[in-house]
Amino acid sequence: MGHDSEPVYPNGVLLPDVAVLLVVDEKTRRSRLLQRQERGAFGYWHQREEHNVATTVTSYERFGLTVVDATGLTPHEAAVEIAGIVRSVT
Repeated sequence: MGHDSEPVYPNGVLLPDVAVLLVVDEKTRRSRLLQRQERGAFGYWHQREEHNVATTVTSYERFGLTVVDATGLTPHEAAVEIAGIVRSVT
């Protein structure tokens, strides 16, 4: 992550109304990673990042994003929850 200043955006760029951090518990995360490996979808960045997961999570949490815990949710249920958050701020 490595910087403490606000990013400077070019004129005219569209900024999101809300940003979310989608998380799941460790058991679910590992299960999903295993599924990706079995499908051959566990790529370079997954491999490179795996030993830094705790640091990455801590870094993202510092951004102050709205956290959505998708543990136990279907993709549709997670999307509905995120849509509700977006609607509440727009």
